[in-house]
Amino acid sequence: MHRQGGPRGSPNAGGRLGKIAGPNLSTNATKAFRLLVAVLAIADEQRRQRFCSGGCGHRWNSLPVAR
Repeated sequence: MHRQGGPRGSPNAGGRLGKIAGPNLSTNATKAFRLLVAVLAIADEQRRQRFCSGGCGHRWNSLPVAR
């Protein structure tokens, strides 16, 4: 019996890569980008609380929060 794709461990083992990255690539990229932005927003908020809670002179910390 012949399997599709390359040998086990190859980048396209069993044709699965096409199923993962195929038609949903842009949808997955959008979801990944939104998740990244959300994680960075949380990290920035924690950084501000930890290092700038007593006030600081950084101009970027006085920008309005985008919602």
